[in-house]
Amino acid sequence: MASIHSWERKTSIPLAALAVFYLAIYSFEVLIDAHGATKSTLESISNIIWATFWADYVIRFALAPRKFAFLRANLLEMSSLVLPAIRAFRMLRVLTAFNQISQFATSKAARVNLFLFASLPLIFFMCALGILDVERHASGSTIQSFGDAVWWSLTTIATVGYGDLYPVTISGRLIAAVLLFTGIGSMSLITANVASWLSRNLGVRNHVHEAQRSEQSDS
Repeated sequence: MASIHSWERKTSIPLAALAVFYLAIYSFEVLIDAHGATKSTLESISNIIWATFWADYVIRFALAPRKFAFLRANLLEMSSLVLPAIRAFRMLRVLTAFNQISQFATSKAARVNLFLFASLPLIFFMCALGILDVERHASGSTIQSFGDAVWWSLTTIATVGYGDLYPVTISGRLIAAVLLFTGIGSMSLITANVASWLSRNLGVRNHVHEAQRSEQSDS
């Protein structure tokens, strides 16, 4: 029977390509404001891709020797599979492949950094699409174009929030919450990484200086 690691090595790249394809379909659907048969076709393709992600998750769960550890290690992926059943979170489907890609990192810190720098721009873009999708036709909405959505996404992820653009729907506010927590969490990770880098470099310099002083005192 195949191991979970063997399965992930074989499927990571195809699933990543499928995720990019999904993002392209979703972007096209939102940006052209698809209706009728076009929208139905795009939705059907998106749902097939989502079902593929679900199938992969179930197979990996079945192959995992420690089921609880697998669930705990893949909470984000599970969320990105479950939450898109809610319209506001359909853009999260594309994140399902990033958990597997990050497994190629050699350490936990490298894995976190890879996921952070790969997913942060993606979450920014997807939330801009998502907010436009749910707000564009809402009564009293201030977000009417992709430019508005990008500006709103930028000010929200930076936790600035000028108040010139804001969601009026429940779905839009849920997306705003995701983006706010992403921004806060990302700033915390970046700060921790910078602090860790400074600590390592200062430690190396101190070690070098101590070695030099020891050599001088011996001579």
